[in-house]
Amino acid sequence: MLISHHTSSNGTNDDYHDMLKQKIKLANFEDWIFLIVSIILELLSAAFDQASSPSKSNYALIGMLFAIVAVISCICELIHKVKREGAKLGRWGMLWWFYHPPPTIT
Repeated sequence: MLISHHTSSNGTNDDYHDMLKQKIKLANFEDWIFLIVSIILELLSAAFDQASSPSKSNYALIGMLFAIVAVISCICELIHKVKREGAKLGRWGMLWWFYHPPPTIT
């Protein structure tokens, strides 16, 4: 099978597509890292919670610390995705929410 690459006269279109592909790969990698870290933290939290008993209360404390770290990592993931996608914080009355502004036509 013969595969040819289209190159424009100035090369900017291909450069843009290469940059876009690189960003998508990086975004997918970052999403997988956040997912794996969250799963590991939740599993550790559940394991220590199950291992705790009235005589072994330290396990419950460790499990709670893992749960708090998992929540913090989820908040970091949310902040990262908001920055990456360009979402804005909007307000309607007393309600706050994130929204993605429509693209500007130039």
